[in-house]
Amino acid sequence: IAYGLLRQRLIYVSPSEMQRLVEQLYPCYVERPVIRAVANRCKVPTYLVRAAPEANKVFERLRRSTLILGLSDGARIDILRHSTVGLLSNEQFVIQTQVDSYKWESLLSDLRADLKDPAALFEFVFLVDDFMGTGSSYLRYDKEKKKWKGKATKFIESLMLAQEQQPIMAKDWQLHVHHYLGTHR
Repeated sequence: IAYGLLRQRLIYVSPSEMQRLVEQLYPCYVERPVIRAVANRCKVPTYLVRAAPEANKVFERLRRSTLILGLSDGARIDILRHSTVGLLSNEQFVIQTQVDSYKWESLLSDLRADLKDPAALFEFVFLVDDFMGTGSSYLRYDKEKKKWKGKATKFIESLMLAQEQQPIMAKDWQLHVHHYLGTHR
């Protein structure tokens, strides 16, 4: 029975396979939505975003206005950061979703300094984790307390608390959630 479980049901992802999945996050799941947003704003086809000078300027700005937050230590933020050297700055990565007001202020200050725009706000947020099984640690409804719980809720609460002091996100900001692996369920 144990051998059958190992041969037929257990899936092993090696460290090198996981690293490859992490390295593919930026080109496949971060850059593409940013390019689509630029194409919509600049009224150019997506394949011309990087070639058209004005659209490319908008792309660079939106790329810098992107945050990547780890949902757990399994998010492999270190590997992701190293695989995007020259594309994203270290200030765009946060290793947890419960960010205090001081960190939000620091992230916003770095963004505004980099863009040389005192009114700049974040436009994209990517919540990243290694694995999603049932999804209950990410988001679940507590019937007893009649409220939502989980990592997504903690992120939103953290953001809302910080935004009481000053705007952090653009009016039409986008939230993306990505897990490197997931089950059929």
